[in-house]
This record gives sequence, C-alpha cells and structure tokens, in this order.
Amino acid sequence: MSVALLQNDRYVHEILDDQESAFHVLTWSALCYTAHSSRDDMGPHLKPYDEMDVYRNGNVKGGFRKELMIRKPLEVTFYPPALHNLIEDLHIWFEERYRVVKHNVRFLQGPKNFPNANDVTNDAAQHNELCEVM
Repeated sequence: MSVALLQNDRYVHEILDDQESAFHVLTWSALCYTAHSSRDDMGPHLKPYDEMDVYRNGNVKGGFRKELMIRKPLEVTFYPPALHNLIEDLHIWFEERYRVVKHNVRFLQGPKNFPNANDVTNDAAQHNELCEVM
C-alpha cells in the first residue's frame, strides 16, 4: 500500500498509489526471494512493510518507515543487475513523490476572496490574495 494511503485515511486513492504499491510488492519480493547484498540482515529492510500504529480511537496509521525508506538512498544491491537497476529507478521515481515540500495552505473564507470561474488567472498576486501559507 502506498505511503499516502497509509498516513491519511481521507486521502483520495490515485493511480500513483497503485504504482507505488506495485513497487513495494516488487521490493519486498526481491528482498525475500532473490540474492542481494543484505541477505544475512533482512530485518531492518522488511520492517517498514509491517509497520502499523493503532490509536485509542481505533484509527490505524502506518507508512512512516516506508516513507523514510523511500526518502533515503537504496541500501541494498540486488542480483541480477537488471533487477537492481529496475528497483533503483523506481525508488528514485517514488523518492521524488515524497520529496515535495508539504505546505499547509488555508484558503481564506468569504465570497469576496474567491474568483468566479470566469475570472481565474495565473497571476501570482491573485494567488497570494486567495491563499495564506501557514
């Protein structure tokens, strides 16, 4: 499951989440069933796939170790090299997804602050009037 879906139960499922899930299945399978440089110490590499936090209100969240795993460079060399290159390329691609700085943007309330559909422009000044970055 994608990090975004694990961390936010109100997140809307996108095709990118399915692609990321396939990446995690591929990586987990490669860790378990193929030759790689960390064959003797797989625990730290498999731990992100089992992470889950259950809160008192019954909410279940996870994905924090998965996100950390994606954000740092690949620490395992897989064999054959073609498999390693595929996993490394996908890792870099998904790393970019979580590299984006998360801004808390709050839209101002009130009809005067929101343009009509006909008035929308790409003007940065108008954007700054509509949003406050917290």
